[in-house]
Amino acid sequence: LTRELGLFVADFYRQHGVETVSGESVVSFEVRPGEIMVTTQSRNTVTTEIALIGVGIDPHTELADAAGLEVGNGIEVDEYARTSDPNIWAAGDVAEFPSLTLDTRIRVEHSDHAIQHGRAAGANMAGANRPYTALPMFYSDFFDLGWEAVGEIDPSRDVEAVWKEPFREGVLFYLREDVVRGVLLWNRWGLVDWARGLIQEKKTMTSAERAAAIPA
Repeated sequence: LTRELGLFVADFYRQHGVETVSGESVVSFEVRPGEIMVTTQSRNTVTTEIALIGVGIDPHTELADAAGLEVGNGIEVDEYARTSDPNIWAAGDVAEFPSLTLDTRIRVEHSDHAIQHGRAAGANMAGANRPYTALPMFYSDFFDLGWEAVGEIDPSRDVEAVWKEPFREGVLFYLREDVVRGVLLWNRWGLVDWARGLIQEKKTMTSAERAAAIPA
């Protein structure tokens, strides 16, 4: 998210009784009678009754390494989901694949991609010989807000927000030299295919053209 949107989200959570802490990491948990004490890297402490831990995903590539396959940010595959061994395929969260739309290699951790990539790999194992051209989507929901996104959602890029209602409903465009590389649909639903099409066009557009392209 952009800094402005991130600050809004932090305050939005706070209004719902959830405090967010940035720039910290947990170093230890101590279980006490009826409570858990968490110590952070800065030696701050948080006391709670339950801890839910989301730590991200590291792809398990040990088997691929042992088989002599090429491994980068995951098991490297081509546009057909084939590994460096033409008799072995890999798909889903563990695979680093060439995005034919974004012209770069990426690895995506999401069910939408895993399902589509797995189907593509299975079809190609059966001889379909069809390149994987899908542009995966991902999403999140929290309280009465939510978003869906496709492409490169990278706040270090130029980001242009078009709001119907500031921070409540709108579209964020992630740009490279005025070409849309990613689209974040903030409380706008049913527009994922439209966003995919906009990215796939790879067309240079003005701010006015991008705003006018958003479906009503």
